[in-house]
Amino acid sequence: MLKYFAILPLLLAFLFNYSSTGEPETPSYMLSEQLAMNANVAREKADRQRIISNLVTYLERKWKRPRSDIQSIVDLSFSLTSNGLYKPLSSTTAWPKPEDVLAVIQVESGFNKTARDSVSGSVGLMQINTDDHKINPDKLTKPAVSIAYGLALMKKYHREMASESRALVAYNQGPISAALTCGRRKFCETPYTIKVAMAKREIQRHLN
Repeated sequence: MLKYFAILPLLLAFLFNYSSTGEPETPSYMLSEQLAMNANVAREKADRQRIISNLVTYLERKWKRPRSDIQSIVDLSFSLTSNGLYKPLSSTTAWPKPEDVLAVIQVESGFNKTARDSVSGSVGLMQINTDDHKINPDKLTKPAVSIAYGLALMKKYHREMASESRALVAYNQGPISAALTCGRRKFCETPYTIKVAMAKREIQRHLN
């Protein structure tokens, strides 16, 4: 008989968790947990927006570009590298991160989406060489196209060169020249990689 009394509280809890329509109701403790989770997500989103807004303001003032252009470039750099979610710099080892892409853009074009190098034939934010990559130069003046191409090249050279610094040298010089410049060194420093590293540190200061 005692064993029936033991399960009575469980049976009552089960019955009371059903609404008048017969549908199961979510226990109050679960609702509280969900509300707390939603509040945390909202706070994280607000923090991301604040951080990115601060970075956009800084870059707008530094480079004297229209805010809408800078906002678009920053948003694309985040969305194409990390699904649009800002994560702490230490949370992932994936390369390139948004700040790596933005550092290359800063060094290559100073955030000028229509930048053209008459000597090399490179065009756009990430200065893609139109002869080497057989692409219409007018398309590369569109930030989304330039960043997508540049990001693809950075990833490709990172796979081939097996280090971030060597990948940057390849991005700047081409893979054959980079192999000659870097030799067997895993860490390869050139004036270009120094400039990119300095730009990255500058951007990181405004992401923290």
